Amino acid sequence: MSERKKLFLDQIDDFLMEKPKSYDEFKLWKSRIIWFINNDLPKTSKYQNLKDILKKIGTTIIYSVYFEIASKYIRNVLKDLRASVLRDLFPTSSDLFAQNFKDLLKTYSELRKLTNDIPWLSGIVDNLYLAFYIQKMMNLETQNRITLILIDDALELAFKNYILKVKKFNLPEKTKFREDLHKIVRKHGNFSDDYWEIINHYYDLRCDLYHEEGEKTISDSDYKNFHTIVLSIIENLFSLEKINFREKLEL
Repeated sequence: MSERKKLFLDQIDDFLMEKPKSYDEFKLWKSRIIWFINNDLPKTSKYQNLKDILKKIGTTIIYSVYFEIASKYIRNVLKDLRASVLRDLFPTSSDLFAQNFKDLLKTYSELRKLTNDIPWLSGIVDNLYLAFYIQKMMNLETQNRITLILIDDALELAFKNYILKVKKFNLPEKTKFREDLHKIVRKHGNFSDDYWEIINHYYDLRCDLYHEEGEKTISDSDYKNFHTIVLSIIENLFSLEKINFREKLEL
């Protein structure tokens, strides 16, 4: 247990162990708890609201006699506070996993709304999201290889749909190879020569990974660079800047 975590929990446990024997002791005890919440816990609405609730407990004249009732209520509040502090300030790996999973589901839901409006983005979005999910939630030895192949496939789908759906051209029958597709998109798109050098570099890298032994992979920085580039290209091809498409899937 970290020293900071121990200090927080020890302080709350000390409050729980105290048993005021008079109304004056009760008021002092309550004021120390409020000071702790106000000064040691994050200034979030949750903890500030809790502080305001505590301030109101035991303030009427009747509690000068029945302060034990107010003490019992505050003790229950402290037990909830202890659990909340553990969850908010010191989440376990399972807590983080659950929160990340919840955030990822929200992201996917937002992306699916986009594909309702633009149905031919569906396959592109699913590939990108799956790669994003793997990178965020898994720790596979060759996951950079897997996800690079996924997002490169999304890029190829994006190029084809850009020509077919945006530019409304039929692809020539000879477009069997990726190099042919690149030439067509390069002619009708607005990416610089530097961009195309990077695109071709990663396509060659993808081919090496796809056809070589399964253990081969690439570095994290290399993958993240390509991931960012693909998101930028797809956002540009389909004018998705207004919905912050790239930001939703950035690593």
